[in-house]
Amino acid sequence: MSGAVDEEGGGGEEEEGVGICLLLKFLCYTSVISVNTNFFLMIYDIDHKEIEIRALRVLDAYNITEPVVDVTKIAKGEGIEIKEIKMPSEYSKVAGFYDKQKRTIYIEESDTPQRKLFSIAHELGHYFLDHKNYTVLFRIPKEDMEYPKEESAANSFAAHLLMPEFMLEDYLKKYNLSRSDYKIMAKIFGVPISSMKLTLEYLK
Repeated sequence: MSGAVDEEGGGGEEEEGVGICLLLKFLCYTSVISVNTNFFLMIYDIDHKEIEIRALRVLDAYNITEPVVDVTKIAKGEGIEIKEIKMPSEYSKVAGFYDKQKRTIYIEESDTPQRKLFSIAHELGHYFLDHKNYTVLFRIPKEDMEYPKEESAANSFAAHLLMPEFMLEDYLKKYNLSRSDYKIMAKIFGVPISSMKLTLEYLK
């Protein structure tokens, strides 16, 4: 954040930077729980089938039938802005978060396109699943993390939105691929390799 001041003396960017820090502090305070992209099927009382249905409804509403899923189109259609920012130094491990008041999804600008795609889909999960309580999306090793039900559900939504079963089956057949070709499939779908590998493992 540059903290530039406009001609009228208002510090637009600086004020936004302060607001982001305050929101991050609040979200991190409410839960120190963290998430990454390896995760979406943890043991919780979560109806993954219902989440899948919701994700499919979103894809249908926006007429998305092929990868890479255009999450920007979805966000724009819902009146949600996406901003790439440099996370404040004390929150450098944050990959993304959703500001419900401003209807804005913030993602780390230095992340890979694959990580950004999943981060946006995860935050859209909070929106479409109408979560009241949610935290921030961190990147830390899977073995070190625990996280609440809402985060697990948002991960599930992201996986079903970006890698729906019907698309996976179509492209496995189209290119004569198997589940062991998860790296190729990850490239086609524009998602993290680890996410595609796990998703294919649970494919029926």
